[in-house]
Amino acid sequence: MYRLALVLVFLAATLIFTGCSKKEGDEPTKYVSQAGLEQLTKQAAQKSAEVKSVAKDNPKFNSSRDINPESQALKNLDAVIRPVLVQQFGEAKRVEQNNEPVSDRDGDVTLNSMQYVVRQMLNETNVRKLHAALKKVNFDPSIRLGTKPTVATSWAAMSFFKHTAGSTYSIALRIDFKKQIIIVESYKLGSKYDRLM
Repeated sequence: MYRLALVLVFLAATLIFTGCSKKEGDEPTKYVSQAGLEQLTKQAAQKSAEVKSVAKDNPKFNSSRDINPESQALKNLDAVIRPVLVQQFGEAKRVEQNNEPVSDRDGDVTLNSMQYVVRQMLNETNVRKLHAALKKVNFDPSIRLGTKPTVATSWAAMSFFKHTAGSTYSIALRIDFKKQIIIVESYKLGSKYDRLM
């Protein structure tokens, strides 16, 4: 009996001196008003959003200069592509262009091309969203590069036909994740790569 009483006294003393007492900070809602807690939650959410937006921003975008199209053909192509890029990535700058037709060894002709830098970092997820967004505005996937986007570790590619009031385009988009650029190429229609159009 003596041992049991001694164990109970020892247990009670241990509880009193080591851990049953509440420490400040154990229950934040008890020590911070509900309004204060809501304010802290809002601040944390804002900081999280800022960090996410900084992480998504493409550092190349701010250092790039938007150039004007050199020809009507480039203006028309830009008018077809840029609105979708802006919708998906916030902003888009045309940083390079080529208005001279280029023939490949196999006879395929690239009529013109442009390179864009967009505000958000390019990655697999937003490239797949870009493909879906282009389909929503009546870009028809083509067999040139496959009807679905091809995505690798450092690049992605997709191809479409686009019919407008004045033209029909065979377009390929090549996305370079390392350089953070989107290359848009417009091909001459009738290529063997577009035969199943």
